[in-house]
This record gives sequence, C-alpha cells and structure tokens, in this order.
Amino acid sequence: MKRAVWLVGVLLACRLVVAADAPPTCRALLAAPATGPLTLLLDGTPVALGAYGELTAWAAVAPGPHNLKLLGGTPQQLWDDRETTFESGQRITLLVAPQPPGAVLLRLLEPALPTAEAGRLRVVNLLAETGAVDVLALGQVPFATLGPRQVSRSVEPTAAERYALRPAGGGMPWLTTDVLRVGARQTVTLFAIGQPGASGEAAARWVVDTQPWPASAVAPPAAPEPIRPPPPATRLRVLHAAAGSAPRSGTLGGRPLFRDLAYGQVTPYLPLSPGAPELLVSGDPPAAQALGLQEGGSYTLLLVGEPRRLLSWLFRDEPPADPATAQVRVVQCCRQPATVDLLAGDTVLEAGLSYLQYGPYRPLPATTRRLALRPSGQDVILQTLPLVPAAGRSYTVLVCGAWAEPATAPTLRLLEDG
Repeated sequence: MKRAVWLVGVLLACRLVVAADAPPTCRALLAAPATGPLTLLLDGTPVALGAYGELTAWAAVAPGPHNLKLLGGTPQQLWDDRETTFESGQRITLLVAPQPPGAVLLRLLEPALPTAEAGRLRVVNLLAETGAVDVLALGQVPFATLGPRQVSRSVEPTAAERYALRPAGGGMPWLTTDVLRVGARQTVTLFAIGQPGASGEAAARWVVDTQPWPASAVAPPAAPEPIRPPPPATRLRVLHAAAGSAPRSGTLGGRPLFRDLAYGQVTPYLPLSPGAPELLVSGDPPAAQALGLQEGGSYTLLLVGEPRRLLSWLFRDEPPADPATAQVRVVQCCRQPATVDLLAGDTVLEAGLSYLQYGPYRPLPATTRRLALRPSGQDVILQTLPLVPAAGRSYTVLVCGAWAEPATAPTLRLLEDG
C-alpha cells in the first residue's frame, strides 16, 4: 500500500530547565508505513531515519535557524521544505507521518516543568487515514479527543492505568496499552501509529517512549513565554513566460523546484534557504544560472526567450516605500511590436519598452481602474487589463506573446507581488 508521506514537524520540544548554554538535541521517528525510500535533510545533510516505529537516538544540533527537507517517492521528489529554529536546551522530535493529500509542518512546545515532581503523560495521534479519535483511561474514562497529528496536554496520571484509542464518539477500541505506571520525574509519550484495520507492519500500534527529567531540572515559577517573531523567510515563485516553449522542470541546488511548468503557469511562493544555489531548467540544452537569494527576500523568476534558447530572469519583489500607495513595474517578454507603452488611464507609466526590457517600480495613481498596452507613440490600444490598486501592494505586469508566425497580439499578465 503506497501513500503520500511528508514531514509533520518539529513536534514535542521538551522544554526542561537546563543550563542556558546546553545545545538543542534532536531525534526522529518514522511513523508512516510502506513509504518507500525517504530522505530527511537538515541544512542539506541527511538525518538518519530508523526502522518504522523506531525512535532514533538523541543527537546535538547547533542552536539557531535551520532548514528541513523531506524527499520521497521514486524518483524522489521534494515533499516538504520548511524553516525552523532550534533554541538552546530544547529536545526536539522530528516525526515523518502520513497525511493525504498534502504536507504540513507543525511545531508544538511542551509546557514548562510543573512545580510538583509527579510524572506526566501525553498522547500523539499519528494514525493514517482516520479522523478524530478518543483516548480513554482505564478503558472508559475520557482522557482526550485528538484530531489527526494532534498532541494531548501533558497531565499527571492518577494511577497505573491502561489507555485505549477508539473512533471519536464511540465504537470498539483500535488500540489498548498494557498497564502503564508513570514514575516521578519522567514524561511518558504514547505515539499512535499505523492504520486501523490494516495488517502486518501497517497495523495500528503504540510506540511508548519514556524520558526521565534531567537531574538538574528545577521547576521555576511559571513565566509568560516571550513572543519572538519568526525569522523572515526567503521566498521564490517561478512563471513560465516563454511563449511556444514546452513545459519545463527545474532543480535548485540539485533539489526539485518545479515540474512540468507550462507556458503561462506560475508556482506559489516557495520558502527557500538564502544563498547562491544553481538553478537548472530542463531543455536542449538545459539552462543553468546561479541565483543570489538574500535572507528575507521575495523573488519572481521568469522563464523567457525563444523555445530553443530559454533564459531565466530573476526579479526581487519589493513593497512600496510609502504604505499608503501602490506601485507597478512592467516586464516586456513579447518581441512584437518592437516597443510598447503601458498606461494607467491617461498616464503613461512606461514608454518605449523593447523585448526583454523592464522598468522599475513606479507609483500607481489612486484613480487607476485599468491598464492599457499600445505600440510606442501610437493611439491604438492592443489590450486593456482591469486593476484597482490596493494601498501598500506591488504589482508586476508582464507583456507576453506567441512566437508563431505571423506574431499574434501581445497579452498582459498581472501578478501581485508578495
């Protein structure tokens, strides 16, 4: 049985009170059966994954921002690409779990140590192809109701108990634990994995993990968690603007970036790590370019040129200097007519743009209701495009056209820049 799988996330970071300079530690749990080959990368370096249902050993990682990627399938494709931050003293479990039909990355922090030294227990629902579930203590007392990929509160058990899992609202239990006794100064986590009703390795089962608290752990008075804004993300989107060119696929730094992108199609903004990775776009010959991506920047990459001579063109997307205004820039990707003008109402925004030229961002009049394209200096309007600009927004207008002979009239494509 084959399933889409991806990284559910930096989950269950145990916020025990340790020395301020203690490095964060990390481990992994493969919680998705029958996935085929998987590759988990931390800043481009493979992270060892154990057998299905097996927690790997803790390993120290450097504090600070990191990039996580999950690749799977045959051939391998990029299933998840996320930025995260590891802080000193954190203990982080990376979970690879099924969730058709897409991918999600969650980061859930464990609450601070309680003042009492009694142990704590929590339950994580990683079952495949199920909805919400009820967790029962002693086989019948409600403990928690959890949706897919949710974790319960960490609570103090009242006694040695069995725990059961059933469909939310009633039904026969799918899973039941042995009698669990949670000792003082330890946290027990019950991971529910597999698929109810399946057999063999894919069958639903518990993974029970017991973690002692560090000997140096102290329970300080509860303090409000400071709100730290996440580091700005570096983002990139790709638009195929080469008329007459076949669908293209591309890799960035050797990893898949887009696949079978047809003329006129645009990807959403994709989070990436800053740097200068090499872009390679399929073709005969393929097009290669090193991209300079700065931290926190948003970029648009255009595929332009002739069908057999493709070029990649990188633009940085900027917000208006004045948040009360809107702005627009024009990129000329059509070779006929020789030069064009772009107007907002009766105002000429850009004049005399030739093929593969572009203009800077320019303020849009607040009265703008449509944009118009004409051959330079003429009164003939080739195409109009409705646009009511929103304050604080930036726009890119692409002049696109077919390479067929005779050349067809150009068309306008509007993008709202992030």
